[in-house]
Amino acid sequence: MCKKILWIFLILPTLSKSQDIPTQADSLLRNYSSQGLFSGNVAILRKGKVLFSKSYGYSNVAAKKPNGPATQFRIGSVTKTFTAALIMRLQERGKLSLEDKISKYLPDYRFGDSITVRNLLNHTSGIRSFTSIDQFQQEKMKMSGIREVIGTFFNMSLLFSPGSNFQYSNSNYLLLGYIAEKVSQKSISDLLRDEITGPLGMKATGFDSDQRKSTYKALGHEATIRSDHDISPANNIGLLSGAGAMYSTVEDLMRWERAMYGNQILSDSSKVQMFRPYLKNYGLGWEVSKHMGRLSYSHSGSIDGFKSNIQLFPESETAIIFLSNYFNTPGPEICAALEAIAFNEPFQMPSEIKAISLSQSQLGIYTGDYLLQNKLKKAIVLENGKLLSKIEGQPTVSLRPIGAHNFYVPMNGVYIRFGMDPNGNTVSLKVIDGKRELEFNRKK
Repeated sequence: MCKKILWIFLILPTLSKSQDIPTQADSLLRNYSSQGLFSGNVAILRKGKVLFSKSYGYSNVAAKKPNGPATQFRIGSVTKTFTAALIMRLQERGKLSLEDKISKYLPDYRFGDSITVRNLLNHTSGIRSFTSIDQFQQEKMKMSGIREVIGTFFNMSLLFSPGSNFQYSNSNYLLLGYIAEKVSQKSISDLLRDEITGPLGMKATGFDSDQRKSTYKALGHEATIRSDHDISPANNIGLLSGAGAMYSTVEDLMRWERAMYGNQILSDSSKVQMFRPYLKNYGLGWEVSKHMGRLSYSHSGSIDGFKSNIQLFPESETAIIFLSNYFNTPGPEICAALEAIAFNEPFQMPSEIKAISLSQSQLGIYTGDYLLQNKLKKAIVLENGKLLSKIEGQPTVSLRPIGAHNFYVPMNGVYIRFGMDPNGNTVSLKVIDGKRELEFNRKK
């Protein structure tokens, strides 16, 4: 009897930890949501069991339509985990090899003989990312196909010799999607359905387009100078293809997480290759890292109006799935706290960011030009009752007053603190981003 009582006391701490996960995760996410900093779905799983899953905010803010378990979010670069799996499946079937030179599939590409499929998968190709090329950003809404996107970087020189360095590039996964289509003689959408989402029963996952209609489709939102939760503009998402064009739900991504532990989609040999870190701890479609001694496989996504993250801890078969339709959510900060909660470690609740009201004359004292190292100029101006920050070549951002000489910038999640002299005049401003601070001095 005594032994039984002792055994019960020994397991009670473990039980209470698991039971605390829903309470702590909900408290954390309600805190962010109540401040307008999070809208979306989150799940925490262990060995296939759902420890926590809940929805917050709205799939359509203007219509006050709440997010729910079936809400479909764009997942951005989490798409790369699926594209990599498609390539591995094609290799298993003998349709291609990771050691193939990409000249086999792009015979007119001048660097094709020096780049392999593996180089594309682990971002060691040296090909520039098309999303960082001005031509793509300026012309994307007029483009109608992947070949046009490939044309934006096709004739550009490589950033480095293939295999010698790491540079994350969306062009790599765009080309992988193109190669998969060429090898399979199917569209990447059909290939995904036949090879992954169909077998796994992922009925609410696929490649998106701006024209896709669904009652479960979340609208992307972002902070602008007009509103803290403005609808993100159309971006011709289909052009991102294998690099970042997919949508999914929290429930479907739970199925994707479980597929990483069986052989229904990939063989053990393929998974060993996929989860082996190469340069900068990037495997094949997954980031491989260790934190607090825990092995982690993860990938994040960031696309107009949406943030996402999937993180697997294979040693304990724990997973965290994070989907948000608010671009300005502090995703990494939230996910770090969720990881701490999942493993019963200390975490920090966000401090409350509560806006205060200031008069035009009170806001006016902060206007002027501020210089960083006498080079970069930041202009603080007052327009239509709002204090705005302008730097040439960068988007104008709105400053939200939250305290004496302190402001929050919803568009990029930083704080601005103005320095004052004894006479109440502004002499400087600091941009505070976590532990990093940049000080601008007011131009005299």
